[in-house]
Amino acid sequence: MIVVAVIGLLATIAIPSMMSARRRTQENACVSNLRAIDGAKEQWAFAAFAPMDATPTWPDLADYIKGGTRKCFCAADPTRSCSNSYSINPLSGPPTCKIDSDHVY
Repeated sequence: MIVVAVIGLLATIAIPSMMSARRRTQENACVSNLRAIDGAKEQWAFAAFAPMDATPTWPDLADYIKGGTRKCFCAADPTRSCSNSYSINPLSGPPTCKIDSDHVY
């Protein structure tokens, strides 16, 4: 009975910290994707001679993101879709995460 109580106590301590670590990992992955999208926007703008108020589309950025837009999604997004996860925004502003507003680049 004591063993079961100790295991329950350890689980009570461990589970919240594992959930917190999972959220931090998802946030870090999302911020990394936001950086990649921002870099792709800059490369596209340079190659296309685009003005600062231009907004690229996902097909425009696909060549500038490693793995294309198939692998670029927020880790917290159950649909695993780049267009559902992120807003590209105009060149003058950074991309944003649609899934979690705490994921900020």
